[in-house]
Amino acid sequence: MEIFRTLGKAYYDAIKSVDENASLAGPNSAGYGTQFTSGQSNKSFVQFCADNNCMPDVITWHELHTWKLECMSWHMDDFRNLWESTDWSKYNEANGTEGIPEIPQICFNEYAEMDYCGVPGRLVNWIARIEDEKATGCLPFWHQANNLNDLASGANEGNGAWWLYKWYGDMSGTTQPVSTSTNYDGLYGVSTMDEAKKLSTTLLGGFTGDITVQLNNVTATSTFADAEAVHVSVQETMFTGFHGTAYETPTILEGAYPVNDDGSVTVKIPDTLFENAYNVTVTQASGDEIVGLALRSSSGDVYEAEDAGLSGGAFASSAGTNPSYYMSNNGSGDRAVGMPSGSSMIYTINVPADGKYKLDFNYGNGQGTERNDMNTHNPVNVKQTFALDGGEAETVTMESTLFQTMDWDKDLVLRPDCGRAPDHCDHSRQRHRWKSALPRFCAGFLCGRIRPGASSL
Repeated sequence: MEIFRTLGKAYYDAIKSVDENASLAGPNSAGYGTQFTSGQSNKSFVQFCADNNCMPDVITWHELHTWKLECMSWHMDDFRNLWESTDWSKYNEANGTEGIPEIPQICFNEYAEMDYCGVPGRLVNWIARIEDEKATGCLPFWHQANNLNDLASGANEGNGAWWLYKWYGDMSGTTQPVSTSTNYDGLYGVSTMDEAKKLSTTLLGGFTGDITVQLNNVTATSTFADAEAVHVSVQETMFTGFHGTAYETPTILEGAYPVNDDGSVTVKIPDTLFENAYNVTVTQASGDEIVGLALRSSSGDVYEAEDAGLSGGAFASSAGTNPSYYMSNNGSGDRAVGMPSGSSMIYTINVPADGKYKLDFNYGNGQGTERNDMNTHNPVNVKQTFALDGGEAETVTMESTLFQTMDWDKDLVLRPDCGRAPDHCDHSRQRHRWKSALPRFCAGFLCGRIRPGASSL
């Protein structure tokens, strides 16, 4: 530790001598208070920097594990306490100052486990908790390079988590207090009110089921003072895999909501999914809106791969890799389907009428991938066939995702026809068959989200 501090001081002085405005960060430990040798600590690090006038411009450490969502506040409080108890006499003498200096910016320069990077419903918890502490944070580089740490699915294309950060970047105004009936790793979020824009925004997620969002003190704002109703819009961004592009964030609820007697507004969001995030915006209601008649739209139905009809050697699997990236609404246990050569998988999907539907098929293809061995590393694409209701099979290329667990989102447009006039086509059951042509293909977790009104590919 002494060598670390001495070298840190040397680097600090060397960099500042060349550029006195350069920003330096430290100690960059893998966890709060970790990686210090015996007898050393965060407190001794801060004291050394104070005594030697080499305090980092940004204080950094990692908050990587999901359980850190719960203890993040303790870490921040502990650091504030040790800062207050530091002897600043030498620092003040060197800088001509008095008292206790302001704490530098604190940055969690890596946050979130590798399992959940790219998962909007988990990352919203991290965004919210970091906002709670008024710290800053950086997503970790766990996986593929040049993809914005699992936010970009391709060049100029974002996945479902990218939209969460787009929403977050659009937020403005003053953050509002948030409480939850679950833990921080369950249903949680962040909320702001911008009086200048006359807009309230709340991002939330991390829960499967029906949720109630209670927006308190709405009429205490100048924007909604004396309002009897407000306009509410709820958008959803879905987990599309690490490489799956999300082209839009569908609006699943919209309309005029009444203001309760206590000045609050209640918004109930049905059928939420743990891996998805939600954006609740509140604006002023127009005079011609009918209060209490919010329009509900479905973002699509989810069909799990492990629940499909499997044959020819296809098998449900827990996909027990470390880490395991497969998101499944069935919880633990079998969360994916392995498809050896010649195997097949049949989904039976309910559609309300003839028309055009979009099927998002999440999968992982790690064939030919050999990590850390450039001589044998040779990723390959996989050819599969797809058929609708026993019709002519279509060959589909399932591109390499580098690793079986780093999934992609394949989009297909379906045009089911139940053979009758649309007004007589009542909940027809469409059968879709996937057949594997190459071994060791893994059909991933949310295999089959289907929604109507898709545009042609």
